Amino acid sequence: MKKYLIAFFAVAAALALAPSLFADGVAYGTVAGQGTQNFGGNLANFFTVNSALTVNELGAFNASGTGIITGTIEVGIFDVTTGATVATASATFNPGNYGPAQGYFVYQAISPVALTVGDTYEVDAVGFSNSDPNGNMNEGSVAPILNSFDGALTFLDGDSTYSFNTNLGLTTPSNGGTLDRGGPGDADDPALYDAGSFGVTPEPGSLFLLGTGLLGLAAILFWKAKSSGLVLHS
Repeated sequence: MKKYLIAFFAVAAALALAPSLFADGVAYGTVAGQGTQNFGGNLANFFTVNSALTVNELGAFNASGTGIITGTIEVGIFDVTTGATVATASATFNPGNYGPAQGYFVYQAISPVALTVGDTYEVDAVGFSNSDPNGNMNEGSVAPILNSFDGALTFLDGDSTYSFNTNLGLTTPSNGGTLDRGGPGDADDPALYDAGSFGVTPEPGSLFLLGTGLLGLAAILFWKAKSSGLVLHS
């Protein structure tokens, strides 16, 4: 029947698009009107990794939503658990040095970086200004929109003083290495800033399960269509 052919081609299209749909997932988002501060120092949001993820892009907050960064904003991800002093992933956003805007962030592709399960990380951004303001819940912004990737991440809080990032202006944790832990009523629980973000690709196992499921459905639809005379026999 006609409906079998339509369903078959829909499944085929889903198979073709699946990797790109997964790759578009980003950890932090926001809405309009959140550029409430012009802080030029480090702004870090923290998260713990619960299951394997690979980061393939980094994002910088773009308050205007125009996709235009006028100055220089640096973004990096750092492993807080290991006390790493070298960025596991970093990118510099200069005018035009990034891809199209995704909401109120602009993104730049990086070499894929696998995050370690059980470790706590920070995504740290520095370089915001009057022309490129950041968001801060303590300055009237709303909380960032968080994507845990089906529980792969647990979001913790934000801090403007903590960083192991030698590339972004600090050589040691400026507050002695103690993370700011806000309670349920605290403004920095579970995230404080519109500043840095990142996107991930799915783990191979996730793609395998998705692909085999869709292929199985496609095979069933094909044989039903063939038995109904809608697919010509060779």
